[in-house]
Amino acid sequence: SLDANKQQTSNSCKKRRASISIPRGLGNGAARILASDEPERNNLPQPPSPKQILALVRAYCDLPEVDRQRSEQAQLIQDMTGYAMAQAQTLRPVNSDFLVNIQPTVREMEKQKKIDVEETRNATNCEVRKDKHGLYEYFDDCGDRVCPEEYSRRYHAMLATK
Repeated sequence: SLDANKQQTSNSCKKRRASISIPRGLGNGAARILASDEPERNNLPQPPSPKQILALVRAYCDLPEVDRQRSEQAQLIQDMTGYAMAQAQTLRPVNSDFLVNIQPTVREMEKQKKIDVEETRNATNCEVRKDKHGLYEYFDDCGDRVCPEEYSRRYHAMLATK
């Protein structure tokens, strides 16, 4: 009896396989029916499966670059995922005059950053470092750790005096 209940429960929980057809005209093998593992519930639209999205992205990538942005694939990808397919950008040669002209500005910005870091260090009595995971750590003048909340309190006190 217990085995019969388990079998009946397992049979009633099986997922129905639903299919979706990609609109005609997508070309390059993407206009095929893709199987979805999600059952239809109350006839509400189901989110696209990763397989469906992958097929659309592959069809999009198979198109010539000039046709991609206004393609049906690009529109479907955006409709299904909310992600707009970016247009490929070609690299342009860097204007050497621009680089020469911007150098003094960059040097000035770096100089100001050093001044700001030193002022903050003196006002908070803390040194800020990044750990190997890119997270910030705070240390006082003795090398002891300072919790982020305490550093934030000190930093806001510094800003209030400016």
